Amino acid sequence: LSVGVDNNKESGFFVEVVRNAEAHDDGNSVSITQYPTCDNTNPIANGTARVDVKPALPTKVNIIFADDRITPLNDAAGEKCHNKYPSETSVNVKLDYKDGPSTIVTLDSRTVIELAGSSGTHLVKSDSSVKVVSREGASAGFVTVSVSFTHLSISATKRVEIVKAKALQLVTRPYPKENHQKVTIDTLKQFACTKEYQYAEVDSTIVLTTGTTEETSNIDTTKLSLTSSSASHCPISTDGVIRPINTAPEQAVTITAKCGSLTATRTIHLDPEPVYVESFDKYDIEGGYTLKGHVGDQFKSFISVTFEGGYKLVRQEITDRYMGAFKFSSPVSAASIDQDTGLITQRDNYHESFQVKVEATCDAGTA
Repeated sequence: LSVGVDNNKESGFFVEVVRNAEAHDDGNSVSITQYPTCDNTNPIANGTARVDVKPALPTKVNIIFADDRITPLNDAAGEKCHNKYPSETSVNVKLDYKDGPSTIVTLDSRTVIELAGSSGTHLVKSDSSVKVVSREGASAGFVTVSVSFTHLSISATKRVEIVKAKALQLVTRPYPKENHQKVTIDTLKQFACTKEYQYAEVDSTIVLTTGTTEETSNIDTTKLSLTSSSASHCPISTDGVIRPINTAPEQAVTITAKCGSLTATRTIHLDPEPVYVESFDKYDIEGGYTLKGHVGDQFKSFISVTFEGGYKLVRQEITDRYMGAFKFSSPVSAASIDQDTGLITQRDNYHESFQVKVEATCDAGTA
């Protein structure tokens, strides 16, 4: 006969017998019937014995949330814009024992779960789950989930924060913004010796009632609407890139962003005044600095430069957009180089190193 504790049973214990016997418990006593090994129909002995069992008492209550922060339904901090915080979170209750496994008791009839705090946030119970749900228009702040038991003296509380969006903020960074994480730009100028304007990229952040500002990577760009007050001269794409056309006159342009219930604006200026190369940072060749191939094979050139004001081109191929801004040259006839694009064409074998010279056409910078 083996007697153990079952914390999920109302009686608090279970009985297990071996060697061809049956046992039944009624919560206070155990009735045992023993059969011969070869015959399960004619008992050889039976009897009833009282068994005193002291179920192990839990030492701690753990309240577990799927998310510690939620947002009211349809708030801009949720799926309407920010898409980071859900409008509900599941609640689970776990009892820890000193000498035994933990037990989930969320749906146990003896577990009492209650909610207090922020207006508009409710506790929703079903046969399969318990959730804290924040309704549309709920107040920001904290709600407290409390857990107690009808058969135990221990209890616990834990808070869920209700987060709401306060404001949308915009900054404009040189494009692409990955090259300019700490640089902002409010005036877009034309590259020297071209008619092409600098590009900019809108970086959006959201301010929460917690006082924190969330990074742009969490904003759902499919729900962020961006418009330009001068769409014909200074259009902005759905992914937030501002690309002025090369004939755009000098003007101020307002960029408006809408996301959920939030709106923000940013003014940028178009200035035809040329911006010059401040430094050459690196020169690269497609495939590396050793030209391997046959006569007629071609290799692209890439340059990394910094313009006045911090605008950078990083490993940029010279396409039509930058045509005329740079000049390439090389003294070696075995590898001719296009002076406008830097495209190298292999003409013959050559077994020594040679230099490629890159100049900014409209100022004295060289690499």
